[in-house]
Formats: sequence, structure tokens, C-alpha cells
Amino acid sequence: MSSTGSPTGFYTGLIGTVYAAAISEQRFGEDRLFTGLVARADGTALELGSGTGRLLLRLLAAGHRVHGLELSAEMTALCRA
Repeated sequence: MSSTGSPTGFYTGLIGTVYAAAISEQRFGEDRLFTGLVARADGTALELGSGTGRLLLRLLAAGHRVHGLELSAEMTALCRA
């Protein structure tokens, strides 16, 4: 839990905006693994903690069926922007 008393409080305001901008174009080692798993899924995949949608939006753009779940309203808003 963050110092704000909220488990999602760290990614708010300027920190959330800077974080989103810093990782938006990055590719992480596990991205290939997750993309492969989603491609082989028989149904819709669920990304837990989807944040700003960095991976979620790429999966959707590639035509995969996937939903994202994010507790932070601010991170969800950045994903939808």
C-alpha cells in the first residue's frame, strides 16, 4: 500500500503521466510470452493490472480478444486516452 493509503496511489498525478509516457513504446521480455499465450487462447484473455494499456492495446490492435482490469482510475483514463 502506498503512503496515500491507496494501493494505487503511487501512479497518480505527474508520476502516472510520466510513467505512462516513459513506457508507452517499450517492449519487455515477457511481452513475447504473453502475446504467444493470448494467440493460442481459446477464448478471451484477461490482463490483470493492465495499467495504461501498453500491452493490452497492442494485443487488441493485433486482433486478439482481450480485456484489461486495472484498479487505478487514473491509469485506466490514460489507457482510454
